[in-house]
Amino acid sequence: MTDKAITERECVYKNIFGEPEIANHELMPFDPHVDIYIYSPETSQRPFYTIATLGLSNERMPNSQNNELKRIELILYAKEPKKIYIDLLRYLSHIPHDQQTFFTPGGTMTNGVPPQPVFDESELNCFVFLFPIISPDDSLDSKLVINGDPVSFLWPVAISKQECDLVRENRVEDLLELFEKNQHPYLIEEKRKSYL
Repeated sequence: MTDKAITERECVYKNIFGEPEIANHELMPFDPHVDIYIYSPETSQRPFYTIATLGLSNERMPNSQNNELKRIELILYAKEPKKIYIDLLRYLSHIPHDQQTFFTPGGTMTNGVPPQPVFDESELNCFVFLFPIISPDDSLDSKLVINGDPVSFLWPVAISKQECDLVRENRVEDLLELFEKNQHPYLIEEKRKSYL
């Protein structure tokens, strides 16, 4: 990836979120190199912390040739910027390249086999990947293109195994209807009860 593309991505992030409060740099020489940026409510003019990867889109996701999304970054929203959220994004960001796979909107993933709680004493042990519901995060693809590939944010949402099964056995829209019915928060709630 060229220095020009990296600079362009950083400028797009700055225009969306402002200056990061924290830049958590990856120390190991992984490929792609993924940093985690944290934006405070005061900086981004939004009443929550935004935690986003910066670098996952350096490379196309493996085996994504027929997938609409080839380059992504991950994003979370939280009341406070805990280390566990940084670690979570860093863990998820390396899965596509380490396991030669790709993330897609509406796709699910268990947190290990068998599924383990994402957070301590939590019922949430799986993930569903969604487009962000917050603007302008949902329109990154219109602002950032790398080597002809639009870059999109995906929002990994921790869910229960029952909710994951609902998506796998039916459609992601069924889970979204469940989210709407229960007024699902966009901020991380580690101890959220399963809706099923």
